[in-house]
Order: sequence, then C-alpha cells, then structure tokens
Amino acid sequence: MPGDLRSWLKDALEFMIEQIELARSPSDQYSAVEAAQGIIPYLRSRLKEDNFLAANFALVLDALIDPNHGKRIWMEIAKEPADVFSKSADDIIERLSALKQVLQSPPPQSK
Repeated sequence: MPGDLRSWLKDALEFMIEQIELARSPSDQYSAVEAAQGIIPYLRSRLKEDNFLAANFALVLDALIDPNHGKRIWMEIAKEPADVFSKSADDIIERLSALKQVLQSPPPQSK
C-alpha cells in the first residue's frame, strides 16, 4: 500500500533526523550516526515498492544510500571532528528534510 510505505518512510526519516541531532553531542556522535545508518538497508528494501520514491531517495541521498559504499561513508562521517561533523549533520538533515517534503506531496498519477 502506497500510504503505508510513505508513512513508514516518514517515520524512518524522522528517526534518522533524531539520531543525527543526537550525534551533535560528541559522546553520542558515533553511536547515533551508526543507528541512523543502520536503517538504510531496510529503507532500500522498502523503496523497491515505489520506483518514483526510490529515484528521489537515490538522487537526494546519493552515496549515503549506496549499497556498496554507504556504510563506509556513514562511518567516516561518524568519526569526523565535531566542527566538521556539524556541517555534515546539517547537510544530512537538509537532505532528509527534503525527502520528507517529497513524501508529503501527492504521488504522481499513472497514465
């Protein structure tokens, strides 16, 4: 069901944003980024249900969702110094928020 998928994806994005926000605390940075990254395989699996959404997620998240390199990139981000991580966190949150906007818009009409 498309509504169920969109609802699940919205919840997943909100979880990821929450984890990235938690990661702004240096003591939580690694574990919170790891938690945010940990949902990516499930995200990719669910996105197989909707090509339109899958394309949007792939374009917006780019290498962060890549099955071959994504985890390594997330773990590199998790190890960044706090000042660098702050910029990475802002970028990731901006991308995730953009995807929430996509989920709030009506699905394209099939012809």
